[in-house]
Amino acid sequence: MELRHTLVPLLLLIFTWPVTARLEVEVLLDVKNALDPQGMVLMSWQAGAQPCSGAFEGVLCDTAGRVTNISLQGRSLTGFIPDALAELSALTGVFLHFNDLRGGIPPSLSTLTNLTDLYLNWNLLSGPIPPQLGQLPSLQALELGSNKLEGGIPAELGALSNLETLAINANNLNGTMPASLSNLTMLTRLDVSNNTLTGTIPESMANLSNLVFVDVSHNFLSGPVPAGWFGLKQGFRYGNNTGLCGTGANMSACPSQVSSSLVSPTPSPSDSSQKLKSIMSIATAIVFAIGGSAFLILVFICLRRRNAKLRQQAYESNSDIKAVVKPENKVGSEKAESISGSGKSQHGGSFHGSTPDFSILGRSRVMSDRSTSTIASRGIPSPAEWSSWIHLGELETATNYFSEKNLLRKNSYTAVYKGTLRDGTVVAVKAIYNTRFAFGEQDFQTAIEALMQVKHENLVKFLGFCCSKGGSECFLVYSFIPDGSLEYHLHGRKEVSMNWRQRVNIIRGIAKGLAHLHEGLTEPLTMVHQNLWAGNVLLDKQGNALLADYGLSDIVAEEVMYATHKTLAALGYLAPEYAFTGQSTEDSDIYAFGALVLELLTGHRPVFFTPASRTLVSTVTWVKPLLDLGKVREFVDPKLGSSFSLAGAAGLAHIAMQCVADDPGARPNMVDVVRRLHASEAWADMAIDSFLFTAGTPGSGNLYSGRQPSFSHSDMLHQCR
Repeated sequence: MELRHTLVPLLLLIFTWPVTARLEVEVLLDVKNALDPQGMVLMSWQAGAQPCSGAFEGVLCDTAGRVTNISLQGRSLTGFIPDALAELSALTGVFLHFNDLRGGIPPSLSTLTNLTDLYLNWNLLSGPIPPQLGQLPSLQALELGSNKLEGGIPAELGALSNLETLAINANNLNGTMPASLSNLTMLTRLDVSNNTLTGTIPESMANLSNLVFVDVSHNFLSGPVPAGWFGLKQGFRYGNNTGLCGTGANMSACPSQVSSSLVSPTPSPSDSSQKLKSIMSIATAIVFAIGGSAFLILVFICLRRRNAKLRQQAYESNSDIKAVVKPENKVGSEKAESISGSGKSQHGGSFHGSTPDFSILGRSRVMSDRSTSTIASRGIPSPAEWSSWIHLGELETATNYFSEKNLLRKNSYTAVYKGTLRDGTVVAVKAIYNTRFAFGEQDFQTAIEALMQVKHENLVKFLGFCCSKGGSECFLVYSFIPDGSLEYHLHGRKEVSMNWRQRVNIIRGIAKGLAHLHEGLTEPLTMVHQNLWAGNVLLDKQGNALLADYGLSDIVAEEVMYATHKTLAALGYLAPEYAFTGQSTEDSDIYAFGALVLELLTGHRPVFFTPASRTLVSTVTWVKPLLDLGKVREFVDPKLGSSFSLAGAAGLAHIAMQCVADDPGARPNMVDVVRRLHASEAWADMAIDSFLFTAGTPGSGNLYSGRQPSFSHSDMLHQCR
């Protein structure tokens, strides 16, 4: 009897389990068929592939292997949003803006209790805003603007206690602004412009103390405006609402008869004149609304044509490029991206994964400028000391809304875009989707502060940053280096060879940049690079080496750094002790430096393919016996011919071998390496160039004579103002 009572529930569970939980890959295929009915965009979404392996473009997962993010903005999708999307219960972000999606917004999305970001703006969506969206407890950003949505603003949206951005502009919404919106105590940005809203602004909305931007323009609103809105940090827009009144400039004062409770005003003798003015105002508003709608439609058509054209070009380009790679190039086919303008055709197809969300509007902040002495005396600032919330409009404009045309590099976690700021500055914008902010805000602030403080001639200049609320997405802005990476120059342009003098200059530059990171900064700003390889050594027009991607270990999430280290290990740049300790130290950077020196000497990657043996060979194990026998010419890059210093090559090889020693304690520090590289003219048969260090005992670390790099707000040209 007891056995029967036990088996019945068990059998019921077994038979009902397949019905209640589908595999996420099956759900994603249904989503694909709905979003892309022609099958021309989401071609990487295939049955049998693993969504979390990077095979599904635009899909990101958590460490448990559940889909958490779908980022498909600007892909010219022509289908509709399916109910199947609600089956992905771990979703935190849905980014489908700048597409041609039609139909309504499924009410079933209300079951996504972890959803923080819902971006459906700039589509062709119609129907009402589902009141069920008010059941999303975690929602922080709701972007539904520039669609064809109808009906009123659901009062249920007032239940979104964590909502920070509400943008429902440029639709066909009517009715009044519900008083329940005053319950959105976390709201920072509100945009209801370009609709046909009527009535008054609820008086209780004056209590929304976190607001920084409000746009109610191009509606038919009337009555008093909350006085505090005229002083919002990012502005208050109210144009073409002739019935509004208040204390702001260019706005008529409210009649004294209007009570604080916003009851209807007592009729006055001038009612007929006032009615005539109202009729004229409404007519004017209609004209502006029609003109504004026409403009929006024109912009939308242009964007759609642009995206379609880019997609077609990308499709044709991908069709023409075949996977015919020389064996030596296979090793470096997948690697971390660099902030470089060259080599896109070489590496562009070797990365798989999603493009993060690149249009977080108004949920960002920046850290104000501080000197090193301030850090030393007061410690790292608290979030309250960071400067005001900002808008990402400038970066969107600079990168053409992060279009594929401006894409330089991408992988599953990051993407790098080229952009031009309003003042003409050409920049590289590194978008990081998965950050460490939520897990250690103090460490995150320290990392950003360190990036701001670092200034050196051999480091790519960091110009500024934006981070979304909570830090889930960050945008780091750097100087754009147009001449590409060392990886590209050594292995991507077979017709051009770097001469001996250039190679020695690059080695010296890498050493100086690394020494500055290790020794040239005061605590807590000293840093380990952790991602040093040929792709992160960029060359300026004079051939000087600049290190990129430094200081990211406390910004990106741990799984991102883990993936980076796995790639470095496969490429031969990762120190062997990492396999036992799982930690990257200054000694790890020194090992990677040694591998780079050998790469410049031999012309081979740290791990390369030999056609004769058809095996992978380590440069270290290949060079060491030749160096011990004095056969230097046999490992020097044949492209150099006889145009190199034999003594210099031997000296550099000995330094490299010390740097790649298995015992971390046997490796020299970078200060000593820099001194040795500038101690003899034999390295490059040229005069010793100047380098700031004081005479002292080797290893003393007294490299900069106590002089610290200065920092001022003017140097941070663009902190996403």
